[in-house]
Amino acid sequence: VKAGKSSFLNALIFDGDNYLPKAATPMTAALTKLGYSEKSYAIINFYSSEDWEGVLAESNKLKRIVNERLNELKKEYDKRQLSDAQGVIILPEPTFESVTQRCKSENKITQVMIDCYNLEKMKNESTIFLDDWFGKTERIEGNVVTRLFDYIGADGKYASIVKYAEIYLDNPLLKGIEIIDTPGLND
Repeated sequence: VKAGKSSFLNALIFDGDNYLPKAATPMTAALTKLGYSEKSYAIINFYSSEDWEGVLAESNKLKRIVNERLNELKKEYDKRQLSDAQGVIILPEPTFESVTQRCKSENKITQVMIDCYNLEKMKNESTIFLDDWFGKTERIEGNVVTRLFDYIGADGKYASIVKYAEIYLDNPLLKGIEIIDTPGLND
């Protein structure tokens, strides 16, 4: 995680242009397979409805664990605030985000749960209806790399429901090999 896999591939395959998403936090939304073809194209594979149910199950586990811990910490916070006669804030008030990080460091939740929660959040914040894409495959031809962000970029409009992408480019570096870019966790 965050080792620079996508950055390295951008430098090697795309002459430094940021076609594969990269950032200081894990940004690769889905597995991305790179291969060679004389004619560039991409195949985008969306989650099936069953796959998405698994994503929601992991997200719901995270929400249950974090909310239980958040409620405990808020009670503790409220008691400390009441016991402080001078009104000085002893601790910052716990938030869902801060408790998520705390639960992660305490090994109460996994990175998979966090990733699934983030996928659900991305989907729910989308301005387009994405459910119709479940189980489908889309082929992109022409100028493939400029259209990738919508599918594999962290803020791409379809990124939350893309299971994996296959990108075939007319790049001699890819002849005879396949490269898989992953988020880095259990993929």
